[in-house]
Amino acid sequence: MINNAIERGTLYLGNGFAYRRTEARHISHEITRDAQFSQAIRLNFTYKGCRKPTKRVITTGKLVVLSGWGHPIPPDDWTQGTPIGPIPVEWGEVNATMHHTRYPLGDVRWTTEFDAFLEEYLHRSGAQVLLDFRNHDFKDDYRDRHKKRDLTPPSAKHQK
Repeated sequence: MINNAIERGTLYLGNGFAYRRTEARHISHEITRDAQFSQAIRLNFTYKGCRKPTKRVITTGKLVVLSGWGHPIPPDDWTQGTPIGPIPVEWGEVNATMHHTRYPLGDVRWTTEFDAFLEEYLHRSGAQVLLDFRNHDFKDDYRDRHKKRDLTPPSAKHQK
């Protein structure tokens, strides 16, 4: 079942790393099966300034959609960087800066940092959350289909 389309919205998509902000229009979603994920999110939207719609199937990560555009960019994933120059080369010297991510992939601090950023922004601005899939479980629940049964071979049952 496809839900009503959101005319304009800001998508915040996290994937075990920092969140990314995307401004889009004509946003719709559907919860559907995709491979082993019974609760995959099928997301349809058009990037702001583009004509061609985009389709994405999300099976991991986190998604939040705010109403409208102009919402802030979430905290960056890179450090300020460590200068490692000047470096001598044939034609003179070059200056370089070494950047690395602030936290490792999958670190819980990515989530807690984004949650704090979002809660503070929502409190300050009064922005409206239209979709919040930060705690969505994408995995299939097999408990209903796989009942316990007696796996004793028939020949062993008759020997008793």
